[in-house]
Amino acid sequence: MSKFLKALEDMPLKGSAIPCHTHLLRIANYGCMEGVSDAEMRDRICKRLLETGRTPQRFREVDAAIAHAQRTCNIPDFNRGGRKQGRNCKRQRAHCSLDQQISQISKDTFLTIAKLGHGLAKRDLWKVSNPRPHGDRRDGILFLSTLFAEDDILLLGEKFSKELHTRDQWISLLKYREGNYPFFIINPLSGNAHTGSSGNMSNRCDSAVKQFKHALVEFDGDDNDPTFSFDNQLAFFSKIDLPIVALTHSGNKSIHAIVSLGESICSIDGWQREVKDNLFGKILLPIGADFSNSNPSRMSRLPGHVRDNGKLQELLYLNMDHREGSIL
Repeated sequence: MSKFLKALEDMPLKGSAIPCHTHLLRIANYGCMEGVSDAEMRDRICKRLLETGRTPQRFREVDAAIAHAQRTCNIPDFNRGGRKQGRNCKRQRAHCSLDQQISQISKDTFLTIAKLGHGLAKRDLWKVSNPRPHGDRRDGILFLSTLFAEDDILLLGEKFSKELHTRDQWISLLKYREGNYPFFIINPLSGNAHTGSSGNMSNRCDSAVKQFKHALVEFDGDDNDPTFSFDNQLAFFSKIDLPIVALTHSGNKSIHAIVSLGESICSIDGWQREVKDNLFGKILLPIGADFSNSNPSRMSRLPGHVRDNGKLQELLYLNMDHREGSIL
Protein backbone atom coordinates (compact mmCIF):
# COMPACT_ATOMS: atom_id res chain seq x y z
CA MET A 1 0.00 0.00 0.00
CA SER A 2 1.30 3.48 -0.85
CA LYS A 3 2.06 5.95 1.94
CA PHE A 4 -0.71 8.21 0.64
CA LEU A 5 -3.32 5.47 0.93
CA LYS A 6 -1.94 4.34 4.29
CA ALA A 7 -2.15 7.91 5.63
CA LEU A 8 -5.76 8.10 4.41
CA GLU A 9 -6.57 4.86 6.19
CA ASP A 10 -4.93 6.13 9.40
CA MET A 11 -7.02 9.32 9.59
CA PRO A 12 -8.41 9.31 13.15
CA LEU A 13 -12.12 9.35 13.92
CA LYS A 14 -13.85 12.58 14.90
CA GLY A 15 -13.29 13.30 18.57
CA SER A 16 -9.79 11.84 18.62
CA ALA A 17 -6.95 13.67 20.39
CA ILE A 18 -5.27 13.94 16.98
CA PRO A 19 -5.99 17.25 15.18
CA CYS A 20 -7.55 16.79 11.74
CA HIS A 21 -5.87 19.82 10.15
CA THR A 22 -2.27 18.66 10.65
CA HIS A 23 -3.20 15.13 9.56
CA LEU A 24 -4.51 16.53 6.26
CA LEU A 25 -1.10 18.12 5.62
CA ARG A 26 0.58 14.74 6.00
CA ILE A 27 -1.83 13.02 3.58
CA ALA A 28 -1.49 15.76 0.97
CA ASN A 29 2.32 15.71 1.21
CA TYR A 30 2.41 11.99 0.49
CA GLY A 31 -0.06 12.46 -2.37
CA CYS A 32 2.13 15.08 -4.01
CA MET A 33 5.28 13.01 -3.52
CA GLU A 34 3.58 10.04 -5.22
CA GLY A 35 2.21 12.05 -8.13
CA VAL A 36 -1.49 11.83 -7.23
CA SER A 37 -3.54 14.45 -9.06
CA ASP A 38 -5.36 17.26 -7.26
CA ALA A 39 -8.77 15.90 -8.22
CA GLU A 40 -8.07 12.36 -7.02
CA MET A 41 -6.52 13.60 -3.78
CA ARG A 42 -9.50 15.82 -3.04
CA ASP A 43 -12.05 13.10 -3.81
CA ARG A 44 -10.32 10.49 -1.68
CA ILE A 45 -9.63 12.81 1.27
CA CYS A 46 -13.17 14.26 1.32
CA LYS A 47 -14.64 10.76 1.21
CA ARG A 48 -12.43 9.71 4.13
CA LEU A 49 -13.44 12.80 6.14
CA LEU A 50 -17.08 11.76 5.86
CA GLU A 51 -16.22 8.17 6.81
CA THR A 52 -14.53 9.38 10.00
CA GLY A 53 -17.61 11.32 11.10
CA ARG A 54 -16.75 14.80 9.90
CA THR A 55 -18.94 17.22 7.89
CA PRO A 56 -18.47 18.82 4.45
CA GLN A 57 -17.49 22.03 6.24
CA ARG A 58 -14.00 20.52 6.56
CA PHE A 59 -13.62 20.23 2.78
CA ARG A 60 -12.13 23.73 2.50
CA GLU A 61 -9.24 22.55 4.64
CA VAL A 62 -8.55 19.84 2.08
CA ASP A 63 -7.99 22.42 -0.68
CA ALA A 64 -5.67 24.40 1.59
CA ALA A 65 -3.68 21.27 2.48
CA ILE A 66 -3.25 20.28 -1.18
CA ALA A 67 -2.14 23.80 -2.16
CA HIS A 68 0.34 23.79 0.73
CA ALA A 69 1.70 20.37 -0.27
CA GLN A 70 2.25 21.54 -3.85
CA ARG A 71 4.32 24.48 -2.64
CA THR A 72 6.44 22.51 -0.18
CA CYS A 73 6.99 19.54 -2.50
CA ASN A 74 7.83 21.89 -5.39
CA ILE A 75 5.58 19.98 -7.79
CA PRO A 76 3.81 21.75 -10.71
CA ASP A 77 0.03 21.99 -10.93
CA PHE A 78 -1.23 18.44 -11.37
CA ASN A 79 -4.46 19.68 -12.90
CA ARG A 80 -2.48 20.52 -16.02
CA GLY A 81 -0.49 17.31 -16.23
CA GLY A 82 -2.15 14.67 -14.10
CA ARG A 83 -0.26 11.61 -12.93
CA LYS A 84 2.23 11.56 -15.80
CA GLN A 85 3.57 15.02 -15.00
CA GLY A 86 3.84 14.08 -11.33
CA ARG A 87 5.94 11.00 -12.18
CA ASN A 88 8.19 13.05 -14.48
CA CYS A 89 8.71 15.50 -11.66
CA LYS A 90 9.67 12.65 -9.37
CA ARG A 91 12.22 11.41 -11.90
CA GLN A 92 13.78 14.88 -12.10
CA ARG A 93 14.33 14.71 -8.35
CA ALA A 94 15.69 11.16 -8.44
CA HIS A 95 19.18 12.37 -7.48
CA CYS A 96 17.82 13.37 -4.07
CA SER A 97 17.34 10.63 -1.49
CA LEU A 98 13.90 10.11 0.00
CA ASP A 99 15.29 11.04 3.42
CA GLN A 100 16.57 14.36 2.04
CA GLN A 101 13.21 15.10 0.45
CA ILE A 102 11.31 14.28 3.64
CA SER A 103 13.74 16.35 5.73
CA GLN A 104 13.19 19.38 3.50
CA ILE A 105 9.42 18.85 3.43
CA SER A 106 9.47 18.72 7.25
CA LYS A 107 11.18 22.08 7.45
CA ASP A 108 9.01 23.57 4.73
CA THR A 109 5.86 22.36 6.48
CA PHE A 110 7.02 23.86 9.78
CA LEU A 111 7.94 27.16 8.13
CA THR A 112 4.68 27.33 6.16
CA ILE A 113 2.70 27.15 9.39
CA ALA A 114 5.10 29.56 11.12
CA LYS A 115 4.69 32.02 8.26
CA LEU A 116 1.01 32.35 9.18
CA GLY A 117 2.12 33.81 12.50
CA HIS A 118 4.90 36.03 11.16
CA GLY A 119 5.17 39.21 13.21
CA LEU A 120 3.44 37.83 16.31
CA ALA A 121 5.19 38.60 19.60
CA LYS A 122 5.07 37.43 23.20
CA ARG A 123 2.67 40.23 24.09
CA ASP A 124 0.11 38.80 21.62
CA LEU A 125 0.08 35.50 23.50
CA TRP A 126 -0.10 37.32 26.83
CA LYS A 127 -3.23 39.17 25.71
CA VAL A 128 -5.15 35.95 25.00
CA SER A 129 -3.92 34.08 28.09
CA ASN A 130 -6.46 33.29 30.80
CA PRO A 131 -5.17 33.85 33.42
CA ARG A 132 -2.35 36.11 32.27
CA PRO A 133 1.23 35.30 33.32
CA HIS A 134 3.04 37.48 35.86
CA GLY A 135 6.44 37.19 34.21
CA ASP A 136 8.22 36.06 37.39
CA ARG A 137 8.54 33.14 39.84
CA ARG A 138 4.82 33.34 40.72
CA ASP A 139 4.07 31.76 37.34
CA GLY A 140 5.02 28.31 38.64
CA ILE A 141 2.14 28.50 41.09
CA LEU A 142 -0.21 29.97 38.46
CA PHE A 143 0.73 27.19 36.05
CA LEU A 144 0.14 24.34 38.52
CA SER A 145 -3.14 25.75 39.82
CA THR A 146 -4.49 26.17 36.27
CA LEU A 147 -3.52 22.84 34.68
CA PHE A 148 -3.88 20.39 37.58
CA ALA A 149 -6.49 19.44 40.17
CA GLU A 150 -5.84 20.00 43.87
CA ASP A 151 -5.36 16.31 44.65
CA ASP A 152 -3.26 15.44 41.56
CA ILE A 153 0.01 13.83 42.65
CA LEU A 154 2.89 15.57 40.87
CA LEU A 155 6.67 15.39 40.66
CA LEU A 156 8.72 18.59 40.62
CA GLY A 157 12.47 19.01 40.89
CA GLU A 158 15.68 18.09 39.14
CA LYS A 159 15.90 15.55 36.31
CA PHE A 160 16.26 12.58 38.64
CA SER A 161 14.11 13.77 41.56
CA LYS A 162 11.60 11.38 43.11
CA GLU A 163 9.77 13.73 45.51
CA LEU A 164 5.98 13.51 45.13
CA HIS A 165 3.30 15.79 46.57
CA THR A 166 -0.22 16.85 45.70
CA ARG A 167 -0.64 19.97 43.64
CA ASP A 168 -1.67 22.07 46.66
CA GLN A 169 1.28 20.78 48.70
CA TRP A 170 3.64 21.82 45.92
CA ILE A 171 2.01 25.24 45.75
CA SER A 172 2.64 25.71 49.47
CA LEU A 173 6.26 24.65 49.05
CA LEU A 174 6.75 27.05 46.16
CA LYS A 175 5.27 29.87 48.22
CA TYR A 176 7.08 29.33 51.49
CA ARG A 177 10.18 27.20 50.92
CA GLU A 178 13.26 27.94 48.91
CA GLY A 179 13.94 25.06 46.54
CA ASN A 180 15.24 24.14 43.13
CA TYR A 181 12.36 23.00 40.93
CA PRO A 182 13.35 23.48 37.28
CA PHE A 183 11.28 20.54 35.94
CA PHE A 184 7.92 18.84 36.38
CA ILE A 185 6.40 15.63 34.99
CA ILE A 186 3.62 16.58 32.59
CA ASN A 187 0.99 14.13 33.93
CA PRO A 188 -0.33 13.22 37.40
CA LEU A 189 1.17 10.10 38.98
CA SER A 190 -0.35 7.33 41.08
CA GLY A 191 1.99 7.90 44.02
CA ASN A 192 3.11 4.27 44.05
CA ALA A 193 6.13 2.45 42.62
CA HIS A 194 5.58 0.58 39.35
CA THR A 195 7.78 -1.53 37.11
CA GLY A 196 9.56 0.71 34.63
CA SER A 197 10.87 -0.09 31.16
CA SER A 198 14.22 -1.13 32.67
CA GLY A 199 12.52 -3.64 34.97
CA ASN A 200 13.24 -1.59 38.11
CA MET A 201 10.57 -0.17 40.41
CA SER A 202 9.92 3.55 40.08
CA ASN A 203 7.32 6.10 41.20
CA ARG A 204 7.92 8.29 38.14
CA CYS A 205 7.95 5.93 35.14
CA ASP A 206 5.33 5.69 32.37
CA SER A 207 3.59 2.86 34.23
CA ALA A 208 3.22 5.16 37.27
CA VAL A 209 1.17 7.74 35.34
CA LYS A 210 -2.39 7.87 36.68
CA GLN A 211 -4.03 10.32 34.25
CA PHE A 212 -3.03 11.04 30.66
CA LYS A 213 -3.93 14.73 30.61
CA HIS A 214 -1.10 16.28 28.61
CA ALA A 215 1.50 15.74 25.91
CA LEU A 216 4.70 17.75 25.48
CA VAL A 217 5.74 19.15 22.09
CA GLU A 218 9.16 20.70 21.54
CA PHE A 219 11.52 21.56 18.69
CA ASP A 220 15.27 21.56 19.31
CA GLY A 221 16.81 24.85 18.21
CA ASP A 222 20.10 24.85 16.32
CA ASP A 223 22.47 27.81 16.17
CA ASN A 224 23.50 26.73 12.65
CA ASP A 225 19.91 26.34 11.36
CA PRO A 226 17.46 29.26 11.64
CA THR A 227 14.46 27.02 10.86
CA PHE A 228 13.58 26.42 14.49
CA SER A 229 14.48 29.85 15.84
CA PHE A 230 12.59 31.24 18.83
CA ASP A 231 10.55 33.60 16.66
CA ASN A 232 9.61 30.78 14.26
CA GLN A 233 8.66 28.48 17.13
CA LEU A 234 6.50 31.20 18.69
CA ALA A 235 4.77 31.83 15.35
CA PHE A 236 4.33 28.08 14.71
CA PHE A 237 2.76 27.34 18.09
CA SER A 238 0.48 30.36 17.72
CA LYS A 239 -0.94 29.03 14.44
CA ILE A 240 -0.81 25.23 14.61
CA ASP A 241 -4.19 23.54 15.03
CA LEU A 242 -3.53 21.88 18.40
CA PRO A 243 -5.28 22.19 21.79
CA ILE A 244 -2.28 23.94 23.37
CA VAL A 245 -3.00 25.03 26.95
CA ALA A 246 0.45 26.37 27.89
CA LEU A 247 3.66 27.61 26.27
CA THR A 248 6.88 28.04 28.25
CA HIS A 249 10.20 29.39 27.01
CA SER A 250 12.89 27.04 28.28
CA GLY A 251 15.29 29.90 28.95
CA ASN A 252 17.49 28.61 26.15
CA LYS A 253 16.57 27.66 22.56
CA SER A 254 13.16 26.04 22.73
CA ILE A 255 9.51 26.61 23.59
CA HIS A 256 7.69 23.82 25.44
CA ALA A 257 4.05 23.37 24.40
CA ILE A 258 1.67 21.53 26.71
CA VAL A 259 -1.14 19.96 24.67
CA SER A 260 -4.41 18.98 26.33
CA LEU A 261 -5.62 15.45 25.62
CA GLY A 262 -8.95 15.93 27.39
CA GLU A 263 -10.33 12.64 28.64
CA SER A 264 -9.83 10.66 25.44
CA ILE A 265 -6.93 8.50 26.72
CA CYS A 266 -7.41 6.16 29.66
CA SER A 267 -4.50 3.72 29.43
CA ILE A 268 -0.88 3.34 28.36
CA ASP A 269 -2.10 1.40 25.32
CA GLY A 270 -4.31 4.33 24.36
CA TRP A 271 -1.34 6.66 24.76
CA GLN A 272 0.79 4.46 22.54
CA ARG A 273 -1.85 4.44 19.82
CA GLU A 274 -3.15 8.01 19.98
CA VAL A 275 -0.09 10.00 21.06
CA LYS A 276 3.08 8.07 20.25
CA ASP A 277 2.02 6.37 17.01
CA ASN A 278 -0.43 8.91 15.60
CA LEU A 279 0.18 12.39 17.03
CA PHE A 280 3.97 12.11 17.12
CA GLY A 281 4.80 9.36 14.65
CA LYS A 282 2.51 10.52 11.85
CA ILE A 283 2.10 14.27 12.39
CA LEU A 284 4.61 15.97 14.70
CA LEU A 285 7.73 13.95 13.92
CA PRO A 286 7.44 14.62 10.15
CA ILE A 287 7.22 18.36 10.95
CA GLY A 288 10.45 18.13 12.94
CA ALA A 289 9.28 17.77 16.57
CA ASP A 290 11.44 15.96 19.11
CA PHE A 291 10.15 12.36 19.29
CA SER A 292 11.87 11.76 22.64
CA ASN A 293 9.08 13.80 24.25
CA SER A 294 6.41 11.29 23.24
CA ASN A 295 6.12 9.40 26.56
CA PRO A 296 3.56 10.30 29.28
CA SER A 297 6.05 10.70 32.16
CA ARG A 298 8.18 13.19 30.26
CA MET A 299 9.63 16.18 32.12
CA SER A 300 9.11 19.74 30.96
CA ARG A 301 10.41 23.09 32.18
CA LEU A 302 8.46 24.59 35.09
CA PRO A 303 7.61 28.27 34.51
CA GLY A 304 9.02 30.79 36.99
CA HIS A 305 12.33 29.02 37.57
CA VAL A 306 15.56 30.94 36.89
CA ARG A 307 18.20 28.81 35.19
CA ASP A 308 21.93 28.78 35.93
CA ASN A 309 22.40 31.05 32.90
CA GLY A 310 20.30 33.69 34.67
CA LYS A 311 17.35 33.37 32.28
CA LEU A 312 13.77 32.87 33.40
CA GLN A 313 11.77 29.86 32.25
CA GLU A 314 9.10 32.24 31.05
CA LEU A 315 5.41 31.37 30.86
CA LEU A 316 4.34 32.75 27.47
CA TYR A 317 0.74 31.52 27.31
CA LEU A 318 -1.78 29.83 29.58
CA ASN A 319 -5.41 28.98 28.81
CA MET A 320 -7.01 25.76 30.04
CA ASP A 321 -10.14 26.49 27.98
CA HIS A 322 -8.36 26.22 24.61
CA ARG A 323 -9.74 23.04 23.04
CA GLU A 324 -9.65 23.42 19.24
CA GLY A 325 -8.16 25.57 16.49
CA SER A 326 -5.02 27.67 16.77
CA ILE A 327 -4.20 30.02 19.67
CA LEU A 328 -4.22 33.10 17.41
